[in-house]
Amino acid sequence: MPRLRLAMIIGSLAVLGSSVRAADPPDPHRILDAKSQVAVRDTVSRLIEIVDDLQEAIVQDLQAEKKKTLYRQAEEILGDLEEFQSSLKTDVAREDAYKRFETIDAKVQRLLTHFQSFGRSEHSLVRPSTRMQFTTDELHYTLSLADPAPDRIRQALERQARDLVIAAKDLQRTAEFAIGDTQARGAILGDLAKLTQDSQAVSDSLVGKAASDVTTTACESLTATWTRVIEGIRLLSQKENIYLMRTASRVDLLHERVFRLSEMKGQCPRLAVRG
Repeated sequence: MPRLRLAMIIGSLAVLGSSVRAADPPDPHRILDAKSQVAVRDTVSRLIEIVDDLQEAIVQDLQAEKKKTLYRQAEEILGDLEEFQSSLKTDVAREDAYKRFETIDAKVQRLLTHFQSFGRSEHSLVRPSTRMQFTTDELHYTLSLADPAPDRIRQALERQARDLVIAAKDLQRTAEFAIGDTQARGAILGDLAKLTQDSQAVSDSLVGKAASDVTTTACESLTATWTRVIEGIRLLSQKENIYLMRTASRVDLLHERVFRLSEMKGQCPRLAVRG
């Protein structure tokens, strides 16, 4: 009996040792890698500049209590961004970076809510506030790049798709007055209107948690439309449409991100601007 008990104990220890050895290795994605840190620092620096410019516009263009409230909110964001920048050193835990971002993002969204209710007299603040949203979402994207967690990828995809809707609308508005009386004008404007619709369809399918095949179909339609838009834009002169090309380049970048994050098959169409 003692021998049997001893054998059982030895067997249990062996199993325990095997379990310890077979335990999951440390998650390589737990720490923000050096390449990601460089990209995050760059994005945070740009976001600091944007919020700083926005704060200056608040001082110049707003009055009374509204000015004080939004100025303080922007000041809080700047303080959090400076702290975030200082924290980006060796061995930064990804979860810690995520928590800092969530704090910043909540304050950015609160500030954006105010701007969305502005009237024509405060329209000068709309564009810098849009830039703040784009760059905040880019910071989320940069933080999430090396994280394979499905939920994280889904969040990044939703944000990039939302920004694509805004960028597509901006490109459509720009093209309506920027493109001259050329033979391709009608086709390009028609495709741009379809691009806005397709971008909205993709974003709606993601926000509404639609079935994956619905989102895939919407992404395929979006990519086909963007391919036609690229073909039309290539007929235009870059030198005569500098702002239009710059706006189209933002759509191109956002479309590529949506294409990659949604794991679309095939080659992603890219805008190659020519003079």
